[in-house]
Amino acid sequence: MIGFPRGFSYAFGSLSLKINDGINHLDPALLSIATTGASRATKIVVIIDESITYEEMARAKPAADAVIDYGRAYSAANCSAASNYVLRKGGWLRGESVQSTKVFRVESLFSLARRAGFRTIYVDNQRVLHDPSTKNYFDADELSHVDQVIETSVPQYLRDSTSLLHIEALIGRDAGRLAQDKVFMLINKAGTHFPYRRSLHPAERSGDRLTDYRLSVRRNSTQFLERLAGFIDDDTLVFYTADHGQDFQGRNTHCMAGDEVSRPEYAVPMMLLAQPVIAAHIERREPLVRQPPDPPGVLRIRAQRARLPGRGHRLGVQSAEPRLEEPFCGVYGTPMPVFGVHRIQSC
Repeated sequence: MIGFPRGFSYAFGSLSLKINDGINHLDPALLSIATTGASRATKIVVIIDESITYEEMARAKPAADAVIDYGRAYSAANCSAASNYVLRKGGWLRGESVQSTKVFRVESLFSLARRAGFRTIYVDNQRVLHDPSTKNYFDADELSHVDQVIETSVPQYLRDSTSLLHIEALIGRDAGRLAQDKVFMLINKAGTHFPYRRSLHPAERSGDRLTDYRLSVRRNSTQFLERLAGFIDDDTLVFYTADHGQDFQGRNTHCMAGDEVSRPEYAVPMMLLAQPVIAAHIERREPLVRQPPDPPGVLRIRAQRARLPGRGHRLGVQSAEPRLEEPFCGVYGTPMPVFGVHRIQSC
């Protein structure tokens, strides 16, 4: 995605996705969803935060019994649009060589949820759908599987907290929904986008970049999750991660390519929010992601404690704590392979 020249990445990326979809059709053998003891959840929420580093969230971890922290994860890409796309519609296959990565498209989360009988809701705190260029690679087909879009017309620093009112009304324990209702919700949080001062109330802006970043993470992410944990019920599972991290020492904080790619741009948190009864059940079970059999194999997605394999299939390229003896590699280039060409990694 970010391998194209600046200013052309989104246009070329969108074109390559259309070409790829016309050539490489979905292969159901590449991905299947496995049911678990936690699959009785009738409300499933996926939160994609903005620019949250694992290290900062570890310092500001939410103080709530409902939070299960899976530790450091690595995002699909170090730029928002590509990472969001893969979280919603992609997976990747890493072979024995660390020099190439094959990214493959799967059915959208919205489509999967609707087929499973869920009402689908998109909370757009970044106003993604108003973006004149990329829209995080949403297209008309994917949006046709979204039943409701929620937006808030308030300043950036108020969007996440304001959206909680809408979220609680839809999935809170006192929401008054019909017993048979099932809800799938994907949230693009406003989070802590650069310049970080815009994520804070004017009275809280310090003028120091790192100070503003850390305070914004606490205001817009930690407190958001604590409030959310306070109103979810026993039928709710919330998956939380971020689109990418931040490198405060680099020339840019993220979206770098080639030799300038850095590990902190990819290091993000990965958490699950569930009520203590379900959380205790989940923690007793097997790993969150299981190493599949021989390729193509089946990726089994489990809401269980993470112990990630060193190689193999990963869901949405969000994977926790890879084996440290292996070199870290950043993926760059288009988010999907065109004509079967594998993506190149910068190790």
